[in-house]
Amino acid sequence: MVKKPRLGEMLIEEGVLTPEQLKTALKAQMIYGGRLGTNLLEFGYISEQALTSALSNQLGISAISSAALAEVPKYAINKLDRAQAEKYQVVPIDYSKDKRRLDIVLVDPTNLSVLDELSFQIGLNIRPHLASEAAVIYALERYYGITPDRRYILILEAGSTNVTHGVSPDDIGAAGDMSHLPTGDTGVAPPIPSSSPPRPSGSTETGRAQGRTSPSAREEADLGIPDSIWGEDQLDLPGCIRRLQGASNHTKAVEVLLDYGQRHFARRFVLAERAQRYEVVFSGGVEDAVGLHGRSIPLEDGSVLANVRESLRPHFGFLSQSPQNISFMKRLNEDPGGPVVVLPLASQGRADLVLVGTGIGGPLTKLEIRRLQMLTEKVSLARDILVLRRRLILLPNDLVER
Repeated sequence: MVKKPRLGEMLIEEGVLTPEQLKTALKAQMIYGGRLGTNLLEFGYISEQALTSALSNQLGISAISSAALAEVPKYAINKLDRAQAEKYQVVPIDYSKDKRRLDIVLVDPTNLSVLDELSFQIGLNIRPHLASEAAVIYALERYYGITPDRRYILILEAGSTNVTHGVSPDDIGAAGDMSHLPTGDTGVAPPIPSSSPPRPSGSTETGRAQGRTSPSAREEADLGIPDSIWGEDQLDLPGCIRRLQGASNHTKAVEVLLDYGQRHFARRFVLAERAQRYEVVFSGGVEDAVGLHGRSIPLEDGSVLANVRESLRPHFGFLSQSPQNISFMKRLNEDPGGPVVVLPLASQGRADLVLVGTGIGGPLTKLEIRRLQMLTEKVSLARDILVLRRRLILLPNDLVER
């Protein structure tokens, strides 16, 4: 019998996870429970598309993304009642009357006992598909009003903690495509009303849309700075710090530095660490943003990227014209001879994200360099706080008082 590859080992081989990250997630899994994929998402080590793609390859079963689960036809949802969906933790996504077959999504599509029992109850053939644990929990809440544990609320509200501006985090090609399923009633199933009151929307979302955080966010973590210096310009340094106080996930924290950098850098890139390389996950102010997204940047010894990653210290100015630095800049479609700023956005002592700014409009004064350095440190601190806050409120299920 061929041994099924382990999920963590697959992710490391694919270059989306490091051995250190896997070790941390496994320790958290021992304490807090849940599936390995859920713990990886909580730490922000991988995106949902990377997780579902790996699970699909591991099990040889098609994966459905959370974006696809947001538009399930109502004729499919009606094939299972709430009690059945909750008991088996499954979500129907399509129904073929001619074939008497129900397509369902669940976390473990290899659980034959669940498939057999459900098939017997409803009198239909079952075709299973997989999705991440968080995506299934989201769909159960959306269509059946099943309130998730606080743990999953955090994941669903934060979304993928990887920065993927401008590209849907659920765009995973065939792994998330539902076009192969039989067509039927095109109406999307509305959420089934829940007996429990809806969760209030986060105040930080409203504040983000308006470019400023809400008063409640200020009250929760007051800096002790007089209101008179908090101007309307949310791109000044105090405004950025205020936004960091209300940042609900890693993406919103990084956005603060990206927005502040617009005054200095015509072109901005965010690189995410993968195994022995970085990958472009955001580019702003460039012509070919789609072509750059996902581009791999080798982590070569002696390059500015490797130096910043190792020292956690930023780089300001021109680069030495070494082959490694020339290759680095050309991978970004930038002039190797131009000035560049490289800022490490650390979390848990690792520069898992790096901001690169080019097209610098005028010389950077020492004061502006200090401001950028300080804001970079504040963003890294905010990201650490987000990780610690999430771990603080989690409890193993067997220790929760019912």
